[in-house]
Parts: sequence; structure tokens; C-alpha cells
Amino acid sequence: MHKSRKNEGIIINGGTFQANTLAVGNQASVHIVPSSHQEKTEYEYDVALSFASEDRGYVQLVAMQLVGKGVHVFYDEFESTRMWGKDLLRYLHEVFRYKAKYCVPFLSVAYRQKFWTNHERESACERAAISMNEYILPVKLDDTEIPGISSTVMCADGRVLSPLQIADKIREKLWQGRT
Repeated sequence: MHKSRKNEGIIINGGTFQANTLAVGNQASVHIVPSSHQEKTEYEYDVALSFASEDRGYVQLVAMQLVGKGVHVFYDEFESTRMWGKDLLRYLHEVFRYKAKYCVPFLSVAYRQKFWTNHERESACERAAISMNEYILPVKLDDTEIPGISSTVMCADGRVLSPLQIADKIREKLWQGRT
């Protein structure tokens, strides 16, 4: 049996932090998160899309469907001017850890092999590890196993579902989160 508890407003060196504690038996761990990075109800993006360039055609159709339905999407081509000149390691970490309600990685053999997708996934996994709710909504484009994505996590199947159907599932998930 384990218990998870959040403490509000711990002050350390003049900054406000939230401490999440997890107790398993006699063992306890504490994860301290700056207040500016706590789970929040308002995010800059409803969804952040993570994918390998080889899968861009499929993902671009999903992104365009979502934007057409009023969803705020982080999709690299929509953000190219904003990202211009930024340190992408830091910027993408912020997006995939803190700035989106959900992260949707499009999993494939190419996804597993890319530096940037691994960086985005690691940032998303950091968020998922401390989140009280699901955050990563994987879409499988093939049967490649991806480190950090448990085989017990329900995935949408992009081999069976069209980009429009994936976009509709994302919108449905966003709607469920608002009720």
C-alpha cells in the first residue's frame, strides 16, 4: 500500500515550492517542484505533439485538424518563428514538461532513434512521473517499444485510425478533462 500527498506552499530560500511525498511501507520519497511548475488548470497549449520527421505527414494532418477545431497545439512548424534563436534543449523541455495539458507522442522506429524525440519524451516522462493525472497519450505508428512508455499504457493505434480520428480522440480527451 502506498500513499501520495501534496503539501502546499513550502518556502525555501525565499521561493515557494510544492512538495509531493510518496510513502511505500516505511520508505518515503519527496519530490519538490517550484510553484511556477505545479499542475495547473490553464496551459499555453492544450496538446504538444512529439514525432519523428519521418512521420510528419501523418502528424501534420492531425495538427491541422486540431487547429481547425480550436485546439491550441504545439507543433514545431506552427512555432518556427517563436523558436528561432532559442536554446531548443531548454525551450522544448519547458514545452513538454510544463506548458501543455497533454503530450501526444507518435511512436515509431524513427521516433526511438531521434535525439529530439528522446529529449521531448524524457521531459514528458518527468511530468508524467509527478502528475496525478494521465499526461502522455501515445499513438503507435508501428510496434516499436519506446523506453519510458510502459507496455501497460493504453495507446491509440495510428495504423488503424486516420489522422482525423486521432484528432477527434484528442479533442474528446480534452473535453473529458474539462468536465
